[in-house]
Amino acid sequence: MTTYDLPRPRSHRAMSEATIGPFRIALAIASVLAIAALIYWDEELRHTEACMSAWLARRNGLTDAVCNGSSVLFDINGFQSGVTITLGCTVTFLAIPFLLATSGLFVIHRVSLIKSFLALISAIAFIMVCNHLRLLAIEVAMRIWGAEDGYSATHILVGTLISTLGVIGGGLAYLYVLLYGDKPQGARNDG
Repeated sequence: MTTYDLPRPRSHRAMSEATIGPFRIALAIASVLAIAALIYWDEELRHTEACMSAWLARRNGLTDAVCNGSSVLFDINGFQSGVTITLGCTVTFLAIPFLLATSGLFVIHRVSLIKSFLALISAIAFIMVCNHLRLLAIEVAMRIWGAEDGYSATHILVGTLISTLGVIGGGLAYLYVLLYGDKPQGARNDG
């Protein structure tokens, strides 16, 4: 009788047997460089966000909203007013932890590259939607209650709540894609 020594599946191999590979290392480095690029081109990205926010504001009743640099300007009681998107209020700032986590995932063989990218995209998309809803809430409140009252009433409480929910939701979307992203819906074990 002949016996064969079959190789064990990759997931059961010792970590010392697994090699990371130059492509995965390059992707991890590229993720870290992407963070540096986001910080370097912060002003341009905030301008883009301001223009997106002005577009959304125009579709939701602030028909005179325009972007000017990193600000969204509109008329309040006959005066030009608005909001300025700072580094702390931008999607860039909220996306950095997800970029760092993804750069770590790139070097782990147990997580596919596609799943890592999809998790990152889903988290950033969720954060982006929530951040623009936060800006819209602030802008509409400023139009309704005036610049000072509307801003102070919504920026801290409502804005922080929406941002927090956005980060939590982005994190849940990120984890969901990592845990269930490659399984058909009927094959998931939900209980």
